[in-house]
Amino acid sequence: MRVEKADEVINKALDLVRSGKVDEAISLYENFLEVEEIPEILNNLANLYRMKGFVSKAIELYERALKISPSFKDAKLNLAVAFLEIGRYGEAMMILENLKDSGYESDELYLALAIAYERSKRMSDFIAAYKKVRRSDKDDVLRSYGVEPPR
Repeated sequence: MRVEKADEVINKALDLVRSGKVDEAISLYENFLEVEEIPEILNNLANLYRMKGFVSKAIELYERALKISPSFKDAKLNLAVAFLEIGRYGEAMMILENLKDSGYESDELYLALAIAYERSKRMSDFIAAYKKVRRSDKDDVLRSYGVEPPR
């Protein structure tokens, strides 16, 4: 029963974000969490906080989601990206490599790994991760983190 309500809240929050009403979406999620903590709601709320530049708050929420659901791969990936954003490359790399070793694969994973490897001066790993990304905007994403794509 609560899952259906959570899905409704997520859909409404996504509509609010699409309409540029991020603060309203944050309030909607926070109100829901006063009643029940659902990992997906925590993860989505964390994403909104990260989008607004509140990375520490986002990290706290990703970690809360992972305490409830330790195998929640999206929250793990998002936590690693948040760590990248604040320069905690070693922690990000550990999470990302564990995800990869568990069989999880996505362009976002390999982009994040490429950034972590480049920042850690592991250039051959950087190039290998970069080559696995199929997104056409991968060079732009890397540059947004101050990373030059390999040539």
